[in-house]
Parts: sequence; structure tokens; C-alpha cells
Amino acid sequence: MKTLEQLSAVAEAIVSRLEGKTRDIEVRVSRSDGFGYEIKNRELAPELALGRVSVGLRALTEKGLAVAATSSLDIEENVRAIEAALGAAQATPLESFGVGEFAPDGSGHDEDWEPWAREPERLRDLAATIRDRTFAADAAREGATLTSLEGGVSFGTSWLALATRGGRAAFKRSSGGAFTQIDSSHYKVEHLERAPDAATVERVGALGATTLSEILPRSLTPSELGAGGGQPLPVILHPRQLETMLRYAAAEKFLGSSRNAGMTDLRAGQAVWDPAITLLDSGIEEGLSSRRPCDDELIATRATPLVEAGKVGALIYSRRSALEAGEGFASTGNGYRAPMLVEELSEAPIRDKLSGLVMAPGATPLEELIAGVERGIFLYACLGIHGADRARAAFSTTVYDGFAIEKGELTGMLAPGRWNVAGHLFPEGESKGMLGEVTLSAEQKVTGSGKFPWVLTHLDIG
Repeated sequence: MKTLEQLSAVAEAIVSRLEGKTRDIEVRVSRSDGFGYEIKNRELAPELALGRVSVGLRALTEKGLAVAATSSLDIEENVRAIEAALGAAQATPLESFGVGEFAPDGSGHDEDWEPWAREPERLRDLAATIRDRTFAADAAREGATLTSLEGGVSFGTSWLALATRGGRAAFKRSSGGAFTQIDSSHYKVEHLERAPDAATVERVGALGATTLSEILPRSLTPSELGAGGGQPLPVILHPRQLETMLRYAAAEKFLGSSRNAGMTDLRAGQAVWDPAITLLDSGIEEGLSSRRPCDDELIATRATPLVEAGKVGALIYSRRSALEAGEGFASTGNGYRAPMLVEELSEAPIRDKLSGLVMAPGATPLEELIAGVERGIFLYACLGIHGADRARAAFSTTVYDGFAIEKGELTGMLAPGRWNVAGHLFPEGESKGMLGEVTLSAEQKVTGSGKFPWVLTHLDIG
């Protein structure tokens, strides 16, 4: 915990130095270390990023809110940075910053990662195993020849300390992952919440070979599947793709700041999705890398039901959006420095932000979901979903990775660049929307920032 103690000491010293010069001061100090090996065909390349530091500073004066940021742990440099910003303070509804004492928390860090940091050859050897098994599996196949293997294995550790005049928190987190992509088309990702044991090393070592084994020789266009023309087709969404759609196309509808700006009409009790769907925003869910004891404003995190049995439960708020919403509203522990476009994390303002997302599973095994589709697609990934129409929670995007389903079986890959899927996340006109009528798998997958089942729905296919 030595690094955590150092960051906490810096944060508290900056707060102390500005006593009497501000009404309140908020300091966010973070450090991150990253280790990894990239796989590029038969070549391995180390990736190392140690001691990355960022400091975000906010101060309240009689004039309003002042902000500054540095990438230094030097106390004097940070004090000078925020003092220089005081004259540019802007009006704000905030009258103080967060208050709360949180004990130093290392529960999100697995000590078994430490040997991997001290002995980077472990990562190299695991990356080499992925590479060698993939090419060996390809050599054993008839006909097809692997032309491109990309991937990697990595893990990182982060430390974060928060301090205000009335509160403090500090926590340490670690997680890792591996991915492989074959011929720039089909890929698989493995999230590692904890350092891999022998069984996990074996599974990750076979990741590339597993990805290769899933690729089918047949490639289908929409017309070859009897689809297209903007007509709806059954679609099974992979959990990662589902999470991406929710975060890019639907997230803003659940923000208190969107309610304040008139950009969402969601209200508690409103029926929006299939009654089978319950979705939580959770900063406390075990197994998610986003789990934290508090947000960036020293407000305790919690599980907020966004949708319960298909009906809107609640929106999420930061301290500012709760104040702007008026009496009766309070922060839900969702105030985070959330960069947009080219903003740096330490320079980004506090915004309403979803934390971990958890969707309750259904009762149908994934195999049965697939077996029940006469003609449809299994959607792994799309391109350009970040350009979704957030005002309407709608999207129209090109398919990057997926499978055709015919008579309950996966029969081919979706031809690259030939498929487009479109839909909207909420009811619109006479349409129930993408999640208005669904079947959920009994299985769930942890993505790192979420936990989701596979979902059978309908999307318009182009």
C-alpha cells in the first residue's frame, strides 16, 4: 500500500496548503502501471507504461469553481496550478465538495499479479503460447491458411487518492485481459479480474486456437441469407456488443443531467423494455473492474436500478446534476471525471456517468437460443457504434464480426462490409424498440465493466 499512502499524502498536503485561500478544495491523484505483450503474427512486442500520474484539481471560491490539472506529484507545482486558475473561476451550484471518510481499500487488487510484474517473462511466455498454439492449429487444418494473427496479453494496476476539506478515500485496483483476432475478422476477448491460475493460463493459452476454430469457411451476404432491404431479422447479441450499444446509444437517457437539459423523457415506472429485463447501474458489483467504494466526489457507490422488470427505475446523478434537479434529488454516486473527445482524464469535468452495468439473466441456455432461430444472425461486433444518434437512442452501423444462423445452426461468417444493422433502444412510434421483446440467455459474461446475458432480439438488416 506504499504507493497508495504516497498519493494520499500528496492529495492531503495540497488540500492543507490551500487552507484559507479557497472555500473548499478537491484533489484527485492517480497513478497507473501497465504491462503487456502484443502479438503481431509471429512477432511479440513488449508494452510497458509505468508511473503514469495525473492530478485533477477543483477549488471553490466566492466567484465560483476553478479547475486545474497536472501530471506531477510535486505539491508546490499543483498548488501553483490551482492558484493560477482561481481568477478564472466560473459560476457553479456547488457550495462545497464531498464529505466522507473511506478506509484505504485494496480489495480490488489481487496480490498474485505482483509476480507477473516482477517477472515479465511470464506474460511473454503466455503470449508466445497463444501464438504458437494458433499457428499449430492452423497447420493442422485442411485448406484454409491463417494470414493474420493479432492479439496480446496485458494487466495493469491503478492507484487513486481523493481528498477534500471534509473527506478522503484511496483505493488500489488491478485487472488484466487477453485478446486474439484472426484475419482481421473474428476475435475473442478474455477479461481477467484476478491473476491467472494454472487452469486460466491453459484457457488463455488456447485463446487464439479457439478463435480460429470458430471461423467457418462459408461467408454469406444478406441476400444469400434471404435478408436485407431494411427488414427485421432475429439477432442474438453478444454481451460485449449489447453493452456497447447501451453505453453509446442509451446511456444519456439515464443521466440526471440529461433530464435537467430536457434530453430524456424517461420517468420512474414507465414501461420501456421487455418485462424480462432488469438493468442495474452498479459501482459495487463483485468481479467488475469499475467497482469502487465511492465516485470521484466522495459519494458512496451503490446499485441503482435503471430498469426493473422492463420499467424505468431511476436515473443516476452527480452532486451537480442533483442540485440542479432541485429539492428531493441527491447524488447516486455517479459523479466521475469523464473525458469527451480529446479531453485528458485529469482535465475532464465531473459528469454524470454510468458505472458498472449488470443485466439479470434469463432462463434459456445459449444453445437453445441459437437452436430456436430459423434464419438470423449472431452479432459479435459492429463498427461505428460510437456515432449513434444519442438523442433518439438509435443506431445504424456496419457489422464487423458475426455468424449466420440457419435452421438453428451457425452456418457461416457474415461477409465483411456487406451487413448493416439498425435499430433504436426505446419504443418509437408503433415499434417496441430493440429491447421491447427479447429472450435472455441463462448464461452471463463479465466484460470487465459489465455483466450481461446473450440477448435474442430483432434488428433491421441492410
